[in-house]
Amino acid sequence: MFNAGQFYPDWRYMGLLASGGQWLSRRAHPGYHAVLVADRRGPGLGARVLDLSTDTKDPDSLGWNEVAQSFMLFDSTGALRVRRSDKVANRTLVGEDRHHHLLVMVTEGAYSLSDIAYVLQHSRLQLRQAMSMDGGRESELVIVRGAFRYASFGAWTGEEERSATPEMRTPLPCVIGVELP
Repeated sequence: MFNAGQFYPDWRYMGLLASGGQWLSRRAHPGYHAVLVADRRGPGLGARVLDLSTDTKDPDSLGWNEVAQSFMLFDSTGALRVRRSDKVANRTLVGEDRHHHLLVMVTEGAYSLSDIAYVLQHSRLQLRQAMSMDGGRESELVIVRGAFRYASFGAWTGEEERSATPEMRTPLPCVIGVELP
């Protein structure tokens, strides 16, 4: 489970959001050009990261039952799609490799968006493109697979890195769950 993306202070989602083929938010965010999609209607690949700067922004023509819009870190041409900044936070990220496999990641430390984009581009992961889902306290990830357990609850601030206590955890209006066979 991880944060589905950016949201406003009143908990409304920033951008396109669909679950089970039903639109929860049909308004595309004009500044966010990435969407995480899954459960294609009809034949096609599994989950993907789509670039809305080259693909359609019409919600009804996307053709996916699961949609979460956020912003692109870098695209399939290698172009950096975030500006350089000194603002650091922990990050939840989704990358797509050259085999169309998705990697969901959370940082255990504070990074600027441009720095984490650089790290991902130059890693051995061979990512074609990557998007940011959220950052700061809202950057949360929980993994349960057999006896393996992992949780990160957004406590990495860059100043005082420590585990989150229950009272520090941030409620999330929408999460994404991935189930493996």
